[in-house]
Amino acid sequence: MKLNGRRNIGWIVTIFSLCYLAISHIYRMVVDYGSWNMNVTTIIMMQTIFLSKVAWDYDAGGKEGENSNPKALAEVPPLFDFLSAGLCCTQTLIGPSTHFNDFMDYIYKRGNFENIPDCYSREAIKKTLMGIFWLLVHGAMTRLFPFADLYSDPNLHPAYKVILDLK
Repeated sequence: MKLNGRRNIGWIVTIFSLCYLAISHIYRMVVDYGSWNMNVTTIIMMQTIFLSKVAWDYDAGGKEGENSNPKALAEVPPLFDFLSAGLCCTQTLIGPSTHFNDFMDYIYKRGNFENIPDCYSREAIKKTLMGIFWLLVHGAMTRLFPFADLYSDPNLHPAYKVILDLK
């Protein structure tokens, strides 16, 4: 972003990202069409959205006047902040992509995100311990009642016979 400044950076990054995505899709179709192998283009699609959005916000940061964008970036973000926003799971895998400034406000708890409670609250710890408890219960019950016994009558576990009334 620093090589060209703000001039048309939104267009340049968007077109480059879309071309890279298209080439990746075409490569996957030629090399591994119809396969169930891991496909990196899923991640590239979300990164295309994120990179384009950051580039357009940076482009808008140089424009002043009535149409100024409140999410515009005044300067190029630091590399660590940029990578943390770009590689955040919610933006990379799940979507939708958020504005870079919104992500930084969330991380540093400013603006609309000032009143977010800490994640180390009693309620969060309670729910985590409850989840671990039920995970252990599930593991113990799976050992007592193996699922394989449901598929074959000769090996039907005695407890299943009682439950199913097949005495």
